Amino acid sequence: MGNFWRLYVQTHLQDEQKVADHLEACMAPLSIATGEIAEMANPTGAHAGVGHVELLFDHAVKAHECDLILSQLALTHSVTTNVEILGDRDWVTASLRELPAVAADRIIVRGAHVPMPAQGGQIHLLVEAGLAFGTGHHETTRGCLLALQRLERAGLKPGKILDVGTGTGILAMAAAKLFSCPIWASDIDAVSVGFARETLKRNGLAAIRLIHAPGTRHPDILRQQPFGLVVANILANPLIAMAGDLTHATQPGGRLILAGLLHWQFRRVLAAYQSHGMVLEHRHQEGDWSIMTLRRP
Repeated sequence: MGNFWRLYVQTHLQDEQKVADHLEACMAPLSIATGEIAEMANPTGAHAGVGHVELLFDHAVKAHECDLILSQLALTHSVTTNVEILGDRDWVTASLRELPAVAADRIIVRGAHVPMPAQGGQIHLLVEAGLAFGTGHHETTRGCLLALQRLERAGLKPGKILDVGTGTGILAMAAAKLFSCPIWASDIDAVSVGFARETLKRNGLAAIRLIHAPGTRHPDILRQQPFGLVVANILANPLIAMAGDLTHATQPGGRLILAGLLHWQFRRVLAAYQSHGMVLEHRHQEGDWSIMTLRRP
């Protein structure tokens, strides 16, 4: 096992989006934690007017590759950087083992270290610590869980469901518990797909079809679409880039849940989908994040 290292980039808040876009385009292929790129605006404890971007890298990434990109960035933007060595990859598991259970209405996401009997119609999802991203603790995940339950209470019968960027498989599992229909789940990261497969087995949900693919562009997904419900909890910029694909993957009358966008990114993401004819049905806010449910007419 090699070391992991974390890179922090600090810039003026007004420049954060441009810096984030630059880093996302240039460094995302090098980063193992793409879910942390460009989405750390003004975190708790930051000074007003200061923006932050955080990236996590495997030891195989060469420092000079990042130095070149950052030196180019510094030519046009005021940035400061800090690198932290994290040790071998056991830090990921260790940091997650102490996490408490997360409640999102009836759905409880927990690890085996939190023994809790299900009560009063609760749905328990067991997710252990590991390298895949998504333990249910992020506000976007909780927001999506609440959105799924809102649609279930409203009587939605999706027929079949697609979870794009499934991570550990939490949203796909929740959908399986709430809706009696076939489910497909995809992720661009092979580690996440492998971890999700074990998580599905642990929860008795191995029937969910897992696919290693970027977005919806995989033969199995293309054959199955359109879906009555599509969920995509990723990042604002990829959501915008995938607006056409995700709209096309949603059947007329179907719903599309989008998450991974900060409040200030909401209008830009919404506009991308409205340009494809999607209609905003519901917006929910969790902390700094917006979760939207769209309907395809």
